[in-house]
Amino acid sequence: GLPYGAQDNALVRSMCAQVGLRIENQWLRDRPPQARGDGPAERHSGVLWQHEPAELCLRCSRAWPPTTRRCACGSAVATAALPLVTAGKFRLERQLGSGGMGVVYLARDLVLGRHVALKTLPRVSDSLAGRLEREARAMATVLHPNLALIYGAEQWRGSPVLIVEYLEGGTVLDGLRRGPFTVQEMLGLGILIADVLDRLHGAGILHRDVKPSNIGYTLSGVPKLLDLGLAAAFAPQCAESGPSPRKAIVSPSLQGEYAVTSDSRQLGTLRYMAPEALEGQAPRPSFDLWALSLVLYEVISGRHPLAELTGHGLLKGLRRAAFPDVRDVRPDCPAAIAEFFQEALAVDPGRRPRTAAELRAVLQSFLTPS
Repeated sequence: GLPYGAQDNALVRSMCAQVGLRIENQWLRDRPPQARGDGPAERHSGVLWQHEPAELCLRCSRAWPPTTRRCACGSAVATAALPLVTAGKFRLERQLGSGGMGVVYLARDLVLGRHVALKTLPRVSDSLAGRLEREARAMATVLHPNLALIYGAEQWRGSPVLIVEYLEGGTVLDGLRRGPFTVQEMLGLGILIADVLDRLHGAGILHRDVKPSNIGYTLSGVPKLLDLGLAAAFAPQCAESGPSPRKAIVSPSLQGEYAVTSDSRQLGTLRYMAPEALEGQAPRPSFDLWALSLVLYEVISGRHPLAELTGHGLLKGLRRAAFPDVRDVRPDCPAAIAEFFQEALAVDPGRRPRTAAELRAVLQSFLTPS
């Protein structure tokens, strides 16, 4: 019985616009060929096809013009979140990935002749749009050679579009599919990403989603931290002054690979969340340091220590953090590094490195002289 507010009306308008657009596009695609025409009748429809969403192959993810019914590979197509040419200069080639927080396309910059990644929203939402805009600001705030670059931002039909660096060398997750990393590779990766986190934390930014798929490589093999979609601000001086204040204890529900609150706010990728994050503590650097330490454990052992667990079993295992000794699967791992993982992945944050700079220094101490 309550009246609709301004935000309610804006949401309804946005939803109706998207539904109307999809109905119109479906109707135009399904008309018989003789009803379409190629001349005045088609122009009279008033549809500027270059401004309509592209089509994406459901099998190979290639992008096609909006009137396409089937991909060249023979598979059906579905509507993309962007037109084939975005902002008049970025031509979509294929979809790279998608999730609850965004969809990413590979595109060619027609002006500069380079590949870029376009990140936008799978659906229009004020909260998601705000998150994407915050991500753009966070990426623009910090410059680091191992942090993916943002080239700019555009808008299309009310949705922000981020133009970011495309990393052609794949991700750490891709590397893991080929097998575990060497000890030296693990240390080199950890030192560089810890340095990125040190810079982010110094600027008052937490990443909150450090994981193998969010660390990419350039074609020359340089690792770069990606995706600040869950980044959160914090006060560095408060983080160093003492224990983190607790909020109400939460029991997060699961939404795909993400842990979410009762009001559907994503807390992070469950498999890489620190025990204190799962207990509802306010965001602090220990969240990122735990996640990076867990990634390093995974790359040297070849698997996540709780790989066999899912859902609430995984949640319980993370809260206990009773991980096996890394030497059980990597006997060649030095004892000092195995002890480091026992400390860095302890339930008690007081046993872990307190800052990214401290974590970096510990990893550097393990490097053997060349």
